[in-house]
Amino acid sequence: MEIIRVTIAKDSNTVKYIKLIREFEPSLSMGEIKAHIENGEPVISFDMDSNDWIHMEDMTEEKWQLGFYSFLDKLRKSGAVLTLTEEYDGKCEDITMEQLADEIRNNKELWDELETYPD
Repeated sequence: MEIIRVTIAKDSNTVKYIKLIREFEPSLSMGEIKAHIENGEPVISFDMDSNDWIHMEDMTEEKWQLGFYSFLDKLRKSGAVLTLTEEYDGKCEDITMEQLADEIRNNKELWDELETYPD
């Protein structure tokens, strides 16, 4: 299982970030998000291998992952300084947005390749 944890550096734009985070993940409370930002804790975790998307109409794993990337890009463009930490097989490593984009591209190549194989 591969999980991306997102931490946002504390600054004067916390309210702007809270709004964007709640648009992406409405189950998180404003107070919870604010506390995580102020304490330097991950504000959101995203399971790259999750099947949460499977019951959504017209959704694919690629669209699901690209939606996450787009959300992070919106945060970044709004001024947020992000730290992305990838957790895989119990190991944690900071990654860049470019590395995340590469990973999504590689996943797409695998999905396309798998689709060409007969059942």
